[in-house]
Amino acid sequence: MSLGEGAPPEPDVSAARARADRRHLLAVCMDMADRLRDGRSALFERLNRGLAEIGVRVVMPDGAPFDERAHQALGREKTTDARKDMTVASTEFAGYVDADGTVLRRAQVYVYRVAGAGPAEDPSEVRRKAGE
Repeated sequence: MSLGEGAPPEPDVSAARARADRRHLLAVCMDMADRLRDGRSALFERLNRGLAEIGVRVVMPDGAPFDERAHQALGREKTTDARKDMTVASTEFAGYVDADGTVLRRAQVYVYRVAGAGPAEDPSEVRRKAGE
């Protein structure tokens, strides 16, 4: 009887381990990108190109409509331009989306609000209540 005959098949732990390792490395890369963004833009860009090579898309939604599924509002920025209301004013931390569409991290953003218009609430709460 040779090795492995009659023994139950071993679970494929290598695939699970590879997925766990990938998640960990992506988290480290996102943290590094956050730290490199200011003052070291060449390294920031290189890191994000490397992520793109493995199917991870960087989300910098400046000027896009605020979407709580893809963005986390950190605060508001006043504007007098009604066309900018509820659009992303600036991105504090980039978001990341994997090749299969999984949001790895929502972009952390500041959102334009027309001065004096609407409730003085977090944009996420405004959208949530509008859907009720």
